[in-house]
Amino acid sequence: MGVETTVQLPLLDLRAEIRADTVDASKRTVDLVFSTGSPVLRYDWNAGERYYETLSLEPTAIRLNRLNTTGQLFDSHNTEEIRRVLGVVER
Repeated sequence: MGVETTVQLPLLDLRAEIRADTVDASKRTVDLVFSTGSPVLRYDWNAGERYYETLSLEPTAIRLNRLNTTGQLFDSHNTEEIRRVLGVVER
């Protein structure tokens, strides 16, 4: 395996898997998975090179308070217009 390096990057878009089996139409809720810990090929525009991003699933590696209070689900990652907000994160 290669050398592990930690790099500080600007905020990246997150993708989430919608869990169809958890849809509750009456409450208008659904469970999402936003990381499985699998490596994802990314591109660093500042360095001009590709790298694999692997998000840690350790409880101490993520602060959920911001996601739980202001997280939003956008249509196709389009954050340019308020009408693109499809939903918000609930605890």
